[in-house]
Amino acid sequence: MRSLQGRVRRARTVAAPLPLSQSRPAATYLPSQAAAWLAPSGVRVAVVIPVYRGLDETRRCLASVLAHRDGVPAEIIVIDDCSPEPGMSSWLRELAAEGSITLLRNDVNRGFVASVNRGMAAAGDRDVVLLNSDTEVPSNWLSRLAGHAYSSPRIGSVTPYSNNATICSWPGVRGGALPPGRSVADMDAAFLAANRGRQVDIPTAVGFCMYIRRDCLEAVGSFDEATFGRGYGEENDFCLRATAAGWQHVLACDTFVFHAGETSFGKDSPERARAWSLLTARYPHYAAAVARHIEADEAATSRFAATAALFRQAAEPTILVVMHALGGGTDRHVRDVQSAVGSRANFLRLEPRPGGLALSAPGLPGHPAAVFGIEQLDELVAVLQSCGTDRVHVHHWLGYDSLLRVLIDRLGVPFDVTIHDYFSICPQINLLPTPASQHCGEPDAATCNACIAGRPQFGATNITDWRMRHAWLLNEAERVICPSEDARDRIARYAPHARLQAVSHEPVRQDSWHVRSTPPQPGEPMRIGVIGVIAQHKGLDALAAAIEAADPGEFEFVVIGSCDPKLPRHLRHRVTETGPYEEADLQEFLAAARLHAAWFPATWPETYSYTLSAAIDAELPIVAPAMGAFPERLAGRPLTWLVRPTRDGVALLDTFTAVRSTLLTQSGSSAGPRAVDPISYYPGAYLAPLASRNRQRPDGLTSLRRKGLTSVLVLPDRYDNGTITPCGFIRLVQPFDALAAMHPDLLVEVVDFDAALARDADVLVCQRHVTADLAMAERLIEHCRARGMKLIYDLDDDLVSIPPSHPEAVRLEGLATIVRKFLESADRVWLATPELQRRLAPKLCDSEVVANKHDERIWRHSAKRSDVMGTQSVRIVYMGTATHDEELDFLQPIAELLQRQFGRQVRFDVVGVASRGQLARCFHRVTPEEGPAAQTYPGFVEWFCRQHWDIAVSPLIDSPFNRCKSAIKLFDYAALALPVVASQHAEYDAAYGGDHGVQLVENTVTAWYDALLRLVIDAENRRRLGQKVVEHYRRHHVLGADPQLLRGAIRRALAARPAQRAA
Repeated sequence: MRSLQGRVRRARTVAAPLPLSQSRPAATYLPSQAAAWLAPSGVRVAVVIPVYRGLDETRRCLASVLAHRDGVPAEIIVIDDCSPEPGMSSWLRELAAEGSITLLRNDVNRGFVASVNRGMAAAGDRDVVLLNSDTEVPSNWLSRLAGHAYSSPRIGSVTPYSNNATICSWPGVRGGALPPGRSVADMDAAFLAANRGRQVDIPTAVGFCMYIRRDCLEAVGSFDEATFGRGYGEENDFCLRATAAGWQHVLACDTFVFHAGETSFGKDSPERARAWSLLTARYPHYAAAVARHIEADEAATSRFAATAALFRQAAEPTILVVMHALGGGTDRHVRDVQSAVGSRANFLRLEPRPGGLALSAPGLPGHPAAVFGIEQLDELVAVLQSCGTDRVHVHHWLGYDSLLRVLIDRLGVPFDVTIHDYFSICPQINLLPTPASQHCGEPDAATCNACIAGRPQFGATNITDWRMRHAWLLNEAERVICPSEDARDRIARYAPHARLQAVSHEPVRQDSWHVRSTPPQPGEPMRIGVIGVIAQHKGLDALAAAIEAADPGEFEFVVIGSCDPKLPRHLRHRVTETGPYEEADLQEFLAAARLHAAWFPATWPETYSYTLSAAIDAELPIVAPAMGAFPERLAGRPLTWLVRPTRDGVALLDTFTAVRSTLLTQSGSSAGPRAVDPISYYPGAYLAPLASRNRQRPDGLTSLRRKGLTSVLVLPDRYDNGTITPCGFIRLVQPFDALAAMHPDLLVEVVDFDAALARDADVLVCQRHVTADLAMAERLIEHCRARGMKLIYDLDDDLVSIPPSHPEAVRLEGLATIVRKFLESADRVWLATPELQRRLAPKLCDSEVVANKHDERIWRHSAKRSDVMGTQSVRIVYMGTATHDEELDFLQPIAELLQRQFGRQVRFDVVGVASRGQLARCFHRVTPEEGPAAQTYPGFVEWFCRQHWDIAVSPLIDSPFNRCKSAIKLFDYAALALPVVASQHAEYDAAYGGDHGVQLVENTVTAWYDALLRLVIDAENRRRLGQKVVEHYRRHHVLGADPQLLRGAIRRALAARPAQRAA
């Protein structure tokens, strides 16, 4: 199968998505709120039914007409056009004798048009409905058609919906059979419930069931019998003449009439072709008018609304399938599931489009898609609810960003997830650092962050945020269905609380393996087949290496499919490529290639592999990688080799040589026992949770509470664009991610504000300014109170008493009321320092100090520092936020003194402190690399750890506000093993007082200059102090050094008495 990333690249440049301009008001997809059009009193109608053959169909037609004579008075005129079926004519005479119908009989077969004209003439001054004899009508059909006919003065004709009525067909213009188990009454009830009173202008009526007002008929004249003879085109010609005379034609969207099609007068393609030629010659604009009508598809919304009503009223459940729009193996599996389930469920399908989403009904060929802009999420939810959506099945969420979580929350129904790749745990999808690399081995967070920084994908900025962003899908799904045990086990490492199931995409029915060995004949090269679109992650480089190393006389390589990208030019003549194939033709391709073995050179742990299924079905010997789904799917199979993935051409040829030797000694067929699937998962177990419909969650909330677990919602501080702030990462996201990894009894989810309000858990932890709206803060507090959730509020600065000199004083003072509200209402308050706790004590219910710690998993320093003065400059770093101008001013004279003494041998780098556009000449601004990763705290850490400095400084001007600050900046420097000069400060002293490599000095120019001078001139002293700094840091200031710190704080919060919260 083509690589997902490759399909993404092509979709960005090639795909022609459904334009959002086709989106229509959501209300038009929902049940109509209008009243039905009423037929005027006194209207009289004749139903004209020409009959030729088809006794059974005609019986059903007349039975339905006679059974539904409610509403408008109607005479039923049947024209027997000299039917060749004796039973037809005798039966019609009996009905006429009973007075049920008015019967006219042609002595000779005059054809459909002449029969219609005779019937319309016999109708006198009545309106006319032309009705084919292979139709079936529902209750009250005639009243509704008459109501539409008189809803406007110039409506000449009305046509209802049908399953077989070209532009008036459902589910699309090509029509189709009625859904299994649905009667005409069911269909009509759905159309009436969905579209009461709705109508759409159409360029022509459709003659299977055509209501014509008498005044229109008199103005336009009868059908053109001379031109259109035995039928086809006569009603179109009539409508075009009527249009020219100022009449209009409408589709009655609230009425459905069944039409079997081609029964009475037979299917006569030459007649159709002749009629079309006559029409287009007489009306040159007609073809374009019909094409414009079909393209505009004004009836699409009413078709969709009717489908929604059918689904809503059905006994079968409705399942929304969430997919990307890129096809491939995922799309094949979705289609296979729908085929296996059949009519036991109704499926909707959601796919992303640029700027929006498209909703379709895949089980109904030709059915229109409903297109919604991103801003129309509420409207999409309303339409899905109108469809009676019972469950969501997420197969892929590429292209949805945060929309999917909001959508499922608002729908309030259970959902499942099927794993097709590793998008949930890695933005590289296939666990490959680059498309041409080998499986990464799933390394530590720091390595993953470096990988993301070097190859950003799909908006990823760091691995912690990526996995936490997707954790809800795995944790909250009722079922996470994995196509292999290997995929299940890999996902379980990152989502230990997910309800994982290993379910093969395809059931195994045969209880034994069958492999045929047809070894190469003397002098014949061994033909090795590689199946599918061979992209780099599918082993293209390994294939190239094998071809390069092979002797063409010994080994021949055949690609059943194609290489993407192409092989190097000098190798292309040494491989045979069949080109693209249809799935149904694959076995024929394999047989024609006369392969001796199939080879799967994939470099990533595939979750399933449909091409492997094809090789198994072809009974070929197989060489496959010993990872992913291959080992379990091939367990116990004869003539099968599982090997370590490699690009070493010589090693590959050694494997193929061993395979050839075995085949030469074991020709013929081999067999072996094989594990089977006794019961197919689809549709049985898959549909079991849907035995009852409309299983909405209680209160519309998702509960994370589970027996034996403590569930925690983490609501971190965010910027206005939704990015989590550094404080959010440092105080909540990184610690809780590490905590969940250390304590399997914790289930942690990071949420935004809306997601927090849609969930229930044991604990909710929030911080700082999670909202700028006091009413929303009160809503969150009340949500926790109503659900019995413990509310923990985290604060690392005094955001209540803001000094007027603070650069953001105005903004922060406006938010202080919200901070006070949380301080007073939380069950427990976590504070970063003892001084902050002392300062805020009068405002607190219950509090404790939870000190800042580093997540050592992302802090991994690798850059080298300078050792000898004079070989390169000694670099001093100061890092701060835009609020630290005072500290920068303090450092300036010190930096100037050092520059005067050492010139370019000392460089003073400034990271951050961006409130000033221009720095003093003694400073050198260092800016993190551009890119999405650098915009987040872990991304910044990854960049910071790649820099090389020699000395770090952390001045802090004494003030009531600064006294509450923590020593987190010292930890940042310590992680890089930097000797530090810092201000005397209580928290700095608590963290690094004593002989631990940090020099705490008075805030005087002389004291600072002297401390820095000693470090600048003595490289050995820098190394010694740096080593002390980092050793102390690792023992005391990383999360791993105190694994019970946060866990104990949570336990104490759970045990705390509920706060006496203000309303």
